[in-house]
Amino acid sequence: MSSIVAVCAAAAVSSVVPAVEHIVGAALLAAGLGWLVLTTVRRERRIRARLADPRTHRAPRSGVGAPRSRMGPGEHTPVSPAPIPSQDGTPAASATPIEGAQ
Repeated sequence: MSSIVAVCAAAAVSSVVPAVEHIVGAALLAAGLGWLVLTTVRRERRIRARLADPRTHRAPRSGVGAPRSRMGPGEHTPVSPAPIPSQDGTPAASATPIEGAQ
């Protein structure tokens, strides 16, 4: 209630003294920027406290930090070489087949 009265009083005074309008505008702008800085600092402190507290440390999710399994042929699955096309355009059989590959 007192803030509403202060704003109304500043509005009445600014109609007589124009400098009050600039002062009130600057104060409102400073209050908004101060609020933004305060919330940013509080958020950073909360994040840093959470990271520093070992009790809140959770185990990584199954896909994060765990060895990645490969999908398809690669390290653990033999890969047969691509067939080399013959002169007539039909694929020829591989000269050296890989064991276990079909």
